Amino acid sequence: MWGVETLGLKRFVREPKRHYLSAVSVEFDKGSESFFKQYEQLANTVHRYMKNETGMEYPVHLKRMDFGFDPDEIAGIRPANFMLERRVGVPYVQNRFFSEAPIRTDTHLELLQEIESLLV
Repeated sequence: MWGVETLGLKRFVREPKRHYLSAVSVEFDKGSESFFKQYEQLANTVHRYMKNETGMEYPVHLKRMDFGFDPDEIAGIRPANFMLERRVGVPYVQNRFFSEAPIRTDTHLELLQEIESLLV
């Protein structure tokens, strides 16, 4: 190891665990309405409640998905969540999202490709 040989540092008693955080922008060919089989029903239900409360007749859209581990099940440093969120200031029709994941970037891109292949 460079630090041991060059700087005279001591070797690790226990090899440190690596933690990753990848952040990328991605543009999907299909819209967020393709994320769930029941998306239209879900969006219509949310829209109905929001319209009744706010009086606004605008359609609702998926803005963010977030997946994570139960913090009560993990000791020590907890990995970041997997997150997929619409890019701010980009028209929804472009289907551009920002994504973070606690994995290497090449693996993150592979995951996003698989997600896109699952879109209905």
